Amino acid sequence: MTEISLPKNSSEKSILPQGKVVPLVPLRDVVIFPFTENPLTFGRARSNAAITAAFKSNRLVCFVCQKNPRIEVPGEEDLYNVGTLAAIEHIIENNGNIYTLVKGIVRVRVQKIIQTDPYFLAAVIEDKEEITETDELKALGRHVTDQVQRVFNLGKPIDVMILMRLLSGVSYAELANQTASFLDLKAPEKQKLLELSSINERLEKVAEKLSYEIKILE
Repeated sequence: MTEISLPKNSSEKSILPQGKVVPLVPLRDVVIFPFTENPLTFGRARSNAAITAAFKSNRLVCFVCQKNPRIEVPGEEDLYNVGTLAAIEHIIENNGNIYTLVKGIVRVRVQKIIQTDPYFLAAVIEDKEEITETDELKALGRHVTDQVQRVFNLGKPIDVMILMRLLSGVSYAELANQTASFLDLKAPEKQKLLELSSINERLEKVAEKLSYEIKILE
């Protein structure tokens, strides 16, 4: 078993790449959002090679969701082209599998797959998200925060540290992304949320989904 941790004095800013070419890893039934920490397990040869290469370099990797999770060896046409650039914070290698903790940094768009073997290597660009500061957005932010507290009180499993962070006050972008990540939605629906360029619109959709979950739990 091999265990490697990200140095404690490392920061996201210090490990952001100078270029735009990074290893790319397809995910089955999982969508990674910026700001979120996610434990992920990898076993496919390409995925293991990409994670290993990224960790030995600048620890950055692009995660994209597969359109069809049943495809064992996906091609470029089987992948969504909007994903998330993430930092690998921690890995453990054991019996051919790699267990990781990753943190989403920024939404990206895949411009081109420039390598497929031994792992995907892709040229990506930041897919900037837009936000319009309005009184309506402030009210929506308070509403979603209240919804998160309510759905937790009704029994929805939410990591307590994440809950405390959201209730203490975060940016609208983080509120939208953190909440979207733990909604009870299938991957294609989460992908639609990730692809929304407007944080205002994403937060509105998150509020709608939370309202539905609250009705189910009540």
